[in-house]
Amino acid sequence: RHTVRVEGWDAAGRLVGSDSNRLNEPMRSFDVSIVSVRSLPAGRLGVEAAVAHPTVVGVERVEFYSNERLVAEAAAPPWVAEIEPAGAIGMTDYVRVVAYLDDGRFLEDVRLLSSPGASESVEVNLVQIYVVATDADGEPVTDLTADDFEIRLNGQAQPIRRFAFADEVPLLLGLVIDTSPSMWALMPDTKQAAARFLTQVISDKDQALVNDFDTRPRLAAPLTQDITALLLSLGSMIAEPQGTTALFDSVIFGSLQLPAGQDRKALVLLTDGDDYKSRFGAPRAIETAKRAGVPVYIVSLAGLHNARRQFRRLELDALTERTGGESYYLGAMEELTTTYDRIASELRSQYLVAFSTDRQLSEKDLESIRVSVDRPGLELRTVVGGRSIN
Repeated sequence: RHTVRVEGWDAAGRLVGSDSNRLNEPMRSFDVSIVSVRSLPAGRLGVEAAVAHPTVVGVERVEFYSNERLVAEAAAPPWVAEIEPAGAIGMTDYVRVVAYLDDGRFLEDVRLLSSPGASESVEVNLVQIYVVATDADGEPVTDLTADDFEIRLNGQAQPIRRFAFADEVPLLLGLVIDTSPSMWALMPDTKQAAARFLTQVISDKDQALVNDFDTRPRLAAPLTQDITALLLSLGSMIAEPQGTTALFDSVIFGSLQLPAGQDRKALVLLTDGDDYKSRFGAPRAIETAKRAGVPVYIVSLAGLHNARRQFRRLELDALTERTGGESYYLGAMEELTTTYDRIASELRSQYLVAFSTDRQLSEKDLESIRVSVDRPGLELRTVVGGRSIN
């Protein structure tokens, strides 16, 4: 890269103007971002997006979504649209923009429309709770029965209306891979371990999606039962030569990619570093995952970098603990496969317990739910369908 600069000076030796131009500028990479979301009359929203792309490839179209509902499409700039939300904007409603290039590539960006508030109400008939029980060694306990569980709502015991094991309930899984520059040397082993994990966990009734992230999260493979498509998305991942580590943004992005509702869900994220330059912080990531009922599992490879011995665990531990997931800190790449095996075993060892209610449950009600078992020495991690309560 070279820069040519021209300056104009007057007779008194004063600089009166200048200009410069770069030569051999590297080709722009493909990127899309939501520039702004503004309120318009009649409850509509004005959305503006920006698309950067290589000069040798054109933009085929840009799609605008309200949650997962396609509401507008543009074939040429400016990339703007007016969106009319389907109803009142809730805590997890978002705008999504997807840009497609002529060569078939696509990227998307997402913007939450509301900040967390004090409370919300959830109307339910059957409240489903997913539970992981582990012993003193952290191993899943798989021989509990419905008679071993007790559910309390505001201190009052609730009759268990449904009890099932994990293999009876479909799983919606989000697999998230860090592709920031520091992951370059680790990518071959990372892909191999992740592929093995997917083939272990996903049965014919389950679905999964794959995301990768550096400066921003990206959807590599949408939610699908097609294991081949998922494995192909892993195979095409590369660690970019430039970028940051938007870890918390990727947790929010991944949580919102999993459908709302009381399904059994999990987000498994692999990274080798701290969050760096996310647009949102740890509290927002925790709140979004909790409200979506998504337990977050984080596999950290930071211990493989000698310079990161003082790696900050506090925020990552808070994220996994408060969403009902778990953190794993690896000291060698050889531990990755066994760690994925451990997560797979835990996901296969969950219990579903449920109780019924004839009224709306407030946020305070949801936070009051407590699950216990009649067996000393066990640790429980619980997720209410649509809401983590750890």
